[in-house]
Amino acid sequence: MITRAATRRPQASSSKTTLDQLRTGLKVSKKGLSSPLASSYATSSKPARALAAAALDVGSASVPPPFPMPSASRQGRSLDPALMRSLENAPPLTYAPIPLPDNVYSPANETLFTSTNVLTKLAIIDTCAGNPQYLERASKVFDGMRHDLLNPLPDSILNAELHNKMVDAYFAQAERDIGRSTHWMDRGWDLYDEMAQGKAHARPNSHTFAMALMMLMKYSAECTMAGKAPEHVLKDITFAAKQRTSLRDMLRSIFSADDPAEFAHAEPLVNFVRDVANRAGFQDIASEIQALERDMSVTPMEPVQPVQKEVVRVEDGVQVSTDGHVPYNIQHMRDTLRQVLNNRSQSDLEQRQLDMERTVYDFAKQRREFEARNLRDLKINTNLTKQPLQQWMWQWYKLLKDRLAEDIREVKEREAEEAKKQTKTPRHDQVPLAPFLSCLSPDVLASITVMEVMSLPSTGGVEGGMKTARALLDVGKAVEAEYQARILRRNGLSEKANNGPARTMSHQSLSNLLERRARRELIRAEADKRKRRPDVLLEWSAPIRLKVGAFLVDHLVKIAKVEATKTENGITHTQEQEAFYHCYEHMRGMKIGVIRLNRIVAEQLEHDPVTPLVHPRQLPMLVPPRPWVDPLDGGYLTGRAAVMRIRECQEQRAHLDEASREGNLKHVFDGLDVLGSTPWVVNKDVFEVALKVWNSGEEFAGLPPSSKNLKAPQKPEDYDTNLKAKTDYQHELREIEAQRRNNHSERCAVNYKMDIAHAFRDEVMYFPHNLDFRGRAYPIPPHLSHIGDDLSRGMLKFAEKRRLGERGLRWLKIHLANVFGNDKISLDAREQFAHDHLEDIYDSAKNPLDGKQWWLKADDPWQCLATCMELRAALDSPNPIEFESNLPVHQDGTCNGLQHYAALGGDAVGAAQVNLDVADRPSDVYSFVARMVEEEIKKDIALGQADLALISGRVSRKVVKQTVMTTVYGVTMVGARAQIERQLKDLGDIHHEKCWILANYLARKTLSCIGDLFKGANGIQTWLSIAARSISRCVPDTRTHFCETGYATPEALEAALAKSKLASKPVQSKTSETERIKQEQMVSVIWSTPLGLPIVQPYRKTTRKQVKTNIQTVFISDPNQRSAVSPRKQASAFPPNFIHSLDATHMLLTAITMDKAGLAFASVHDSYWTHPSCVDEMSGIIRETFIKLHTENILEKLRNGFVERYGNFKVPVEDLLDEDIDRVLGSSEVPEEVKQGLVEATGRRGLKLKAQHAEDEYEGDLFVPRPLPATTKAAPAEAPAEAEASTTPAVPALRWVDLKYILPPLPERGDFDVSRTRQSKYFFS
Repeated sequence: MITRAATRRPQASSSKTTLDQLRTGLKVSKKGLSSPLASSYATSSKPARALAAAALDVGSASVPPPFPMPSASRQGRSLDPALMRSLENAPPLTYAPIPLPDNVYSPANETLFTSTNVLTKLAIIDTCAGNPQYLERASKVFDGMRHDLLNPLPDSILNAELHNKMVDAYFAQAERDIGRSTHWMDRGWDLYDEMAQGKAHARPNSHTFAMALMMLMKYSAECTMAGKAPEHVLKDITFAAKQRTSLRDMLRSIFSADDPAEFAHAEPLVNFVRDVANRAGFQDIASEIQALERDMSVTPMEPVQPVQKEVVRVEDGVQVSTDGHVPYNIQHMRDTLRQVLNNRSQSDLEQRQLDMERTVYDFAKQRREFEARNLRDLKINTNLTKQPLQQWMWQWYKLLKDRLAEDIREVKEREAEEAKKQTKTPRHDQVPLAPFLSCLSPDVLASITVMEVMSLPSTGGVEGGMKTARALLDVGKAVEAEYQARILRRNGLSEKANNGPARTMSHQSLSNLLERRARRELIRAEADKRKRRPDVLLEWSAPIRLKVGAFLVDHLVKIAKVEATKTENGITHTQEQEAFYHCYEHMRGMKIGVIRLNRIVAEQLEHDPVTPLVHPRQLPMLVPPRPWVDPLDGGYLTGRAAVMRIRECQEQRAHLDEASREGNLKHVFDGLDVLGSTPWVVNKDVFEVALKVWNSGEEFAGLPPSSKNLKAPQKPEDYDTNLKAKTDYQHELREIEAQRRNNHSERCAVNYKMDIAHAFRDEVMYFPHNLDFRGRAYPIPPHLSHIGDDLSRGMLKFAEKRRLGERGLRWLKIHLANVFGNDKISLDAREQFAHDHLEDIYDSAKNPLDGKQWWLKADDPWQCLATCMELRAALDSPNPIEFESNLPVHQDGTCNGLQHYAALGGDAVGAAQVNLDVADRPSDVYSFVARMVEEEIKKDIALGQADLALISGRVSRKVVKQTVMTTVYGVTMVGARAQIERQLKDLGDIHHEKCWILANYLARKTLSCIGDLFKGANGIQTWLSIAARSISRCVPDTRTHFCETGYATPEALEAALAKSKLASKPVQSKTSETERIKQEQMVSVIWSTPLGLPIVQPYRKTTRKQVKTNIQTVFISDPNQRSAVSPRKQASAFPPNFIHSLDATHMLLTAITMDKAGLAFASVHDSYWTHPSCVDEMSGIIRETFIKLHTENILEKLRNGFVERYGNFKVPVEDLLDEDIDRVLGSSEVPEEVKQGLVEATGRRGLKLKAQHAEDEYEGDLFVPRPLPATTKAAPAEAPAEAEASTTPAVPALRWVDLKYILPPLPERGDFDVSRTRQSKYFFS
């Protein structure tokens, strides 16, 4: 049991605690009870059930409010003043350069949005410099990048670390190549001198000096002969010391300075430097050495020894029959979890966490070897009779390992010969394979290839196979990931960089925001001191990944064989067949390369599919996560985790880094630290019930059965003659096969959860969190966490226990009604629901499997069972209000997206529908919309649509719930139809063809009813879409000259004109003005949340790149290729993304405030969790943070931010819609000359043409403008005569319009006062 002031390490309470022990520990006194409850205890002879019934009346004896709202003084203590000030101010804007088109070069642009060409060169240098066979190639590429005068690279790319890599490589080669030692040493010293004298792109840093000192110490004689004396380097160091580069930093760049024992390795170097410093008279260096020697005299501490892994054949908790087998992806995870089970000593927790976070492929190799030995011991036949899949993969692994070793050797020799013949710097598209294939041993490459390829079948829409491009990229990425992991381990960054007392935070230390921020700065400083090597991992470009993957996959396809057997007339025929084959298929009108599986392999995979392996870093943590320090530092103890899940968006990464440097992410980091520091335990009572069900193999309470018995449809007699009957039969067969596959997939997913819960059943665990690009928080462990399904949530409890109290007991009863599905009735009625089902609660808790099984009727049965067990334990205790509970109780928002829309727009009608306003009963917007749709169905049936009778009276809230819920998140007509179609199929009696037609009808009606009901939300959605559309069509003002002329600046144009006169040739551009404008529309929609998190929409037009491999030519979407934005996607995605960013902000505000109040907190987006006794205070905090958030003019700040960021950006006139033109001409804030120029450009005369708007203007797409007329030549007929006779010179036709003139005004706000939410019982309930 944990209390807030308890020990540093929370402990889970034992499930065997007896009632007598609880009675003794609680020491209940009748005098301290309220009179209704005291009377219940007056006579000890009353039966337990009567006691429980009386205890249930606690909380209803009086009529308390739904939750006691915090007093003004209490609110002031709960809401962090610094946090509130950040909400009152405009969100800080982060600025990064706008990406330029891929064919436009800029050093600044290359820094933030590095091209594939540069990434490929950097990866070649990174890989080749560490391999003596390819050092010359690395040197050529490096020198080519340094001396490229046409496209000079910025110093941020040609940085000190890249130079150090080459200096280190030259010095290392001097030690290896004895015959040419002087040559390599000279090259190293020449590059060092260029850096020291300021002739290179980078100045030397502490690591540079450390390498130089090490080289001087080892080869002082040779260095002196080469003209480099130790005194020269010390002189450079003295100069650098003035720039805050100390000798201590230099030593730390080689040796870890956290453990004084590490300094012992530096002693020879320190002695050498001291002798040189004394001889040359460098007193500052000599003094610093004396300080270092004092540090080195500290007695070293013995390191903690790693835990030895046990080899266990059968795991406790999962019954494996002798006839069956465990899928090896599950067995792999169980092997990983064995690290959790071993050595549970409390002092060893951090070492155990480090042991878990190991590379995944080492486990894969060990597992296959273990399985192969057991297969041989069992003498299982080598034919296809019994579980051959694992044996095949083992054979393929052995063959592939040997073939790769031989062929990689040949590739090395061939490329070495080609390099000798090559005199020029190799082109960037000439990717050498040998260095990348040599970065890992052949056995590891073989292991990765087999595992990755076998986990891909039936993904990406390819049945019985995989898309070639995906297979090649996935294998290439896996090789890269393993190589980087090994580099980190070799350099000591993954473990040693995180050692020391500041690497984690206790649960106690997170209770204070100031302490957390101070600790974060300490961790940042300590991490900088401890680094031995630069923590920079260069990513491989897409072409490199493709070529490496193609080489490996091609070899697997060639060597992988299976034996097929067939018996005819008592004779068995055996034939060796290829396990994979490559072919082309047409999908959606495109020719796609596919790797197909042999039918025999495909059949085996149906029974035992290979799912992706569970990486140890996907498990819960045994210690609190490391606090987030910057966007790439936090969470797990080893490796590099990202605070945001960024997918192929360099611009988002640039803005995130800039916000971190400016200190704008401190509140976001605070919130994530709070979420990650909440300790959890497994609910053993629920887990034991789930384990019995799981091991039985039966379908029960949402757990999939071990095998799904599906009856095959009967083949129709007219199968060969009736095309419809044949089609229906084949459709039913596919449905049955899909159900079997889905069942197995679900079974494996549940197996993950069960095994993880089994391994952590006696542990306290933590879930590190990070964000998606909209700011929503997610636990990093994907399998078992509170954000998972009903089973996951039912198996988890807080590790900390808190006294229940009267209000906590009431909320526990309300929680039971909520998880049962009765959450649309009043709070008193929900409490009464628990009273009415007292016997069912007890029966469910005592006999969950053998009793009446009432809990199975709940919407969330496993959470219902957990609540029944908690209620029973509380009611059977001597004093229920003193019972200590650790069951999380939820407070859920009512369609939270619509709540934010109603608050933004002051929409009183919408606010009432989503419980923002005060009401006696909770409003149910889903049921309301369902009733509206039913009314529409009745009207249409009366008009003769007879088919609608199939759904009349059957449109429940469940049918429309998902569509209503996702409307505010941008659900399309296609998405809504798919959602409703799934619900209609579940009815079970509607033909699949009718399902589609009826779903299409219901989707249209549902969306129409939502639009009628939430007009305020529609107005805000429309404004957000228009704003995003306008932003995505604008061009930075610095690029308009290029769009008009084809030259970036007037000076460049003048130079081109002068050159053309000399050559007597006109200046011609390779592209038209329209084409240049389209390629220059590179501006994404960017905004900052109220907490300062920058959000960049990543939607750009897809551009494909052709890469030739030895399997096929592959066309890929290059994530590093800079392409124009997609206005349609930017506009349609902005409203839902903006609302997601608001609900994420509200959640983080609540998390920080809850932590400041000393309360436990967890969340699943708009579902907030805490202890039952803390629900009242959390309810108040939820309302206060929501009110504070929405009283700060969010939309006005958003619009002002857009004007500040994009106001002077230009929108081409031809991209304006009629509504845009009308808005500009009708605005009093737009200068008259702008209006007149727009009229000249578009032929528009005032606002009289407003009636010209027609439906066909949009051509079915709001974001496709109608072609506008060219520059006007005459005034329209209705123009006044005075205009024709006017002698005023015509205003030039406008070519561009500033975005600030086009951006529409905000929709008019309604009169709903968001502060009324403070009195709403059902806002979150």
